[in-house]
Amino acid sequence: MSSEQTNDNNEAILKSAIDNWNEGDLDGYLQIYDPGVVLHGYVGVEPGLENVKKFYQAFLTAFPGVQITIDDILLNATRSVAGSRLRGYIKVSLWEYLINTSFRFLHI
Repeated sequence: MSSEQTNDNNEAILKSAIDNWNEGDLDGYLQIYDPGVVLHGYVGVEPGLENVKKFYQAFLTAFPGVQITIDDILLNATRSVAGSRLRGYIKVSLWEYLINTSFRFLHI
């Protein structure tokens, strides 16, 4: 498979995953992840696909129907990077959300 074919395939896989997310198919979306996935910068999310799934289930409870829009995709034979936006509404009250997450405010 040529480098261009690999890039096209990677782009198709990414777009399919985003389509699955936007259609509410979390299991379909998660097919893009390796079973040993590690999400960096996600406080309290332990390594592994089941833990990532639990995080996204909680996320979708707080932000039901949130949609992903891809703005840019950069591809090469070994990596895919996408610039994206999330758009949706919060379902839980802001106070409840802040209490149940690791956000902290610096009050000056």
